[in-house]
Formats: sequence, C-alpha cells, structure tokens
Amino acid sequence: MNREDINTFTGRNNRTLIIAVVAVVLVVIVMYWRDRQKQRDFELRRLEKRVELLEDWNLPARNKRQW
Repeated sequence: MNREDINTFTGRNNRTLIIAVVAVVLVVIVMYWRDRQKQRDFELRRLEKRVELLEDWNLPARNKRQW
C-alpha cells in the first residue's frame, strides 16, 4: 500500500466512525424522548385513577352530609 491508499482508507474509516456515532446519538435522543413521553402518559393515567378512587370514596360521605 502506498501513502495515498492509507490516507484514503483512514479518511473513509473516520467518516464511517463519525456517521456511526451520529446515528447512535440520534437513537439515544429518540429513545430518551419516547421514554419521557411514556412516563408522562403513565403518570397521567395513575393520577386519573387516583382521582377516580378519591371521588368514589368521597361520594358516600357527601351523601351522608346532605341528609
């Protein structure tokens, strides 16, 4: 191999490495964003269930107070 072939090979490897790193970073960012969205959805569902339970528990107490 002469000097030009080595430089071309190294340049291609560097570009491939940069593309791979950028792809991995993008995948990590997308996964993080989706995880946060799922976490928000989960918390919202959990809060809605708690509100429903509290409403169910408080209805008989309200009815007793009204009579």
